[in-house]
Amino acid sequence: MRKGRLIAVALIATCISAVAGDYLARWMSATPPPTNQTGEASQGSEPFVFILDHPPVICRDGSSPVLFEIPIVNRTQATVRFNRLSCACGCTSAQSDREELQPDESTTVKMGVNLSGREGPQKFTCHWNDESGRVWTTELRVTVFRPTQFDPTSIRLGQVSSGEKISRQVHYDEFEKSVGELPPVPTFSITSIQRHEVHLDVKPPEIEQFSEGFVRRRTAIDVSLTVPTRVGYGQVFLAAILPGHGQQTSSLSIDWSVREIIEISPVRLALTFSPQDNGPQKQLVRLRPLDGQPIVIKKVTTSDSCILTRVVSAPQGSADAAEVEVSVTIPEGKRFLAGDVIVQLGPNSQEIRIPVSAVRVGFSGSVERP
Repeated sequence: MRKGRLIAVALIATCISAVAGDYLARWMSATPPPTNQTGEASQGSEPFVFILDHPPVICRDGSSPVLFEIPIVNRTQATVRFNRLSCACGCTSAQSDREELQPDESTTVKMGVNLSGREGPQKFTCHWNDESGRVWTTELRVTVFRPTQFDPTSIRLGQVSSGEKISRQVHYDEFEKSVGELPPVPTFSITSIQRHEVHLDVKPPEIEQFSEGFVRRRTAIDVSLTVPTRVGYGQVFLAAILPGHGQQTSSLSIDWSVREIIEISPVRLALTFSPQDNGPQKQLVRLRPLDGQPIVIKKVTTSDSCILTRVVSAPQGSADAAEVEVSVTIPEGKRFLAGDVIVQLGPNSQEIRIPVSAVRVGFSGSVERP
């Protein structure tokens, strides 16, 4: 009886050893994951991922695709047949010379990328399946520089207070293959529709050599802005201008919003005149405080002599609204009139503009715009 038990135990041990040996053999002979162009193993065999970390490029012509080549290799132990390639972005196309790879055989996937409008680190991917349904992937990683660019590309100050003083430092970068190819150092100026108090302090440029085979000339610019008294949205542009011919190379937008403290009704006036009607037409504009402070009207002016105003009622308390009467006349022979009513509020002389437009319908004379 004891001998029979020993025989049974020995048989069970033999079976366990055989099964374990089989699994061990399968694990040892598993297909290794593919490698990228640097020789580093990918994290998994499905999908097969091949990554190209390309040196930075200077994009001069955004209308022509830039060609990148990514090597791939069949690390499986069987012949692989590929289906059609597809890319994750419409700006990218890919093609391969081979539709079939033998074990350990390699080929190159050519990726054409339209870099128009792109700056900074970028990633582009393309995929295709083999006949076994496995997904293969090529991934391109590259940093794109423009020949000239501001860093940052824009400044959004958000909501600010009237009269607030704000300072920011920006950099203007120029990239070339060598120092001798850099253009003359540009000048910098502020452009805007409205007049704003902006001061620029331009530092001497510094040149840095990069190991990737190009140089960067960086100019630091301290921008100091005094927020205007006009409420609502505001914007200026910092422009880089080449000396000599005045060509603008790049610009940076700086915008902000001054909190609305007045509710205006209506926010704009659009008046219509008949062919024989020269006016005046009158309309009442109400201004109601939103910040709990009484409205103090310091002065009301207009941008056109055909637009007249008068304060009908001044508020007595923080809950009262002010009323301004606007009177508009279209001179004989004119069809259009456009201007602004400018309300200055005390004590900080905050400015509110109310657009005014008028049109004469059925006008048969010559069109004369203001």
